[in-house]
Amino acid sequence: MTLKRVVVSILLLAGVVLVIAAGAIAWLLTTDLRPWVEDYASKATDRRVSIGTLKIGWGNPLSLELTDLRVANAPWGSVPNMISIDSLSALIDPWSISGGVLKFQKLYAVKPIIVLERDKDGTGNWKFKGAGPSSPNQFALIPQYRTQFPTLLDFDMKDGMMSYKGV
Repeated sequence: MTLKRVVVSILLLAGVVLVIAAGAIAWLLTTDLRPWVEDYASKATDRRVSIGTLKIGWGNPLSLELTDLRVANAPWGSVPNMISIDSLSALIDPWSISGGVLKFQKLYAVKPIIVLERDKDGTGNWKFKGAGPSSPNQFALIPQYRTQFPTLLDFDMKDGMMSYKGV
């Protein structure tokens, strides 16, 4: 093989990789990820999770905006939703995603309503049956280990309510 063919092959391979990367970025920027996020969260919690709108700003920090977030309550719960939030915005350290533990630089919630309650056996509605991560180093929507709890640097809430109902 001549040097010219080697150089052309390397350049062709680099071009193909660039085209694939550009296509992946374009797909990520234009695809509506809301149905996938709802499905993933619903499976992880074993409860219906619904989102009105989802907007992701790809950058550093990563920005996230949600409206009409709802997490269904346990079947025995006193109200249909355990969590309902009119709108939620967050700035997230993008490097924390690959580490498995999210680092929220800022989190702002408008009209969050959180209802925590226990059933007659004392089980809290915050106990989820969904599959959790198998090790402390994996990303966890529902943390199973102390090391998986996200870091929250700045939190602001408007018109929120939280209630706790014990037996």
